[in-house]
Amino acid sequence: MSNIKPAIILLAFFGICISFSFAQFDIEAEVFNKISKEVCTCLTDAQNEEKNIDNAVQTCMESAAMNHMVELMEIANLSELTPEEGEKLGELIGMKVMRDCPTFIEMAIQMSREENEAVKANQISGVLKKISGNDLGRIIIETPEGIEEVLYIIHPLEEDPDNILSSISSYKGQEITVNWMEAEVYTPKISMFAPVKQVVAIRLSE
Repeated sequence: MSNIKPAIILLAFFGICISFSFAQFDIEAEVFNKISKEVCTCLTDAQNEEKNIDNAVQTCMESAAMNHMVELMEIANLSELTPEEGEKLGELIGMKVMRDCPTFIEMAIQMSREENEAVKANQISGVLKKISGNDLGRIIIETPEGIEEVLYIIHPLEEDPDNILSSISSYKGQEITVNWMEAEVYTPKISMFAPVKQVVAIRLSE
């Protein structure tokens, strides 16, 4: 979950108006209609075949765009496609698909739901043993099996119903439950980024 999913990235453009940076492109041009229809058909087929949503979105978008690359270049009046112009075209295609293709929205919602369910499934319960850290809050929980799990509090939590973080040191020795997701943080000891368990919710165990 360290990478933002393609469909969720595209959803970010749903509420964005076509700004001056897109002025040279016409989202109502026939080529965008063709691409949108092809992407939607591709996504519908992928949905019916229960294919991986992440891969389906990326593959369908890339395939449809490549099928009409010459037309896209012409309408953009470009002799070559720079990364910046390619990004603008990709954003426009995403906006067009989201507006015209209900399947895309269904898949994006499903992806978001599955991601939330995955976070809920990543759950650890045990005794809060240690709290440390400077920029990153680091806690250690000892599970009933005697395993010490190291987790990091990197961002504000989605849920903290017992307000544990406001005085977390006072909960040392108590039973708590955390939900976590994988994240990457820079580790000075090995001079590189490494995966860690990032706490997204914390509460007292029942």
